[in-house]
Amino acid sequence: MCDATNGRKTKDAPQLLDDAEVERQMELKRAEIQAYRQSRNETNDRRERDRKLRNTLKALQFKLYEQMQVCCSLITWLGCVVVAALHRVRKKEATLFSTINLASLGGFS
Repeated sequence: MCDATNGRKTKDAPQLLDDAEVERQMELKRAEIQAYRQSRNETNDRRERDRKLRNTLKALQFKLYEQMQVCCSLITWLGCVVVAALHRVRKKEATLFSTINLASLGGFS
């Protein structure tokens, strides 16, 4: 035997719905489903925009990193050039001063 009340005791007999009430309930259900679909589509659209924005930001970050690497390489290269130039200048200065000192020593003899 099948119990249509799921084990609940009811006082009233089940009411039959007229066609207008059935249609009203179906319209309410359709409106709920449409609202859910619209909400779901808006959520999916927002997630897609966020995903695209994150990917764009990652690409910009990667380009910035590459540019920073180039700048660091240039700074390192320029530092090496400057150091080499300073060594050449100091070597010339040392040679010049030793020549001056030797000449001045020769003048005192």
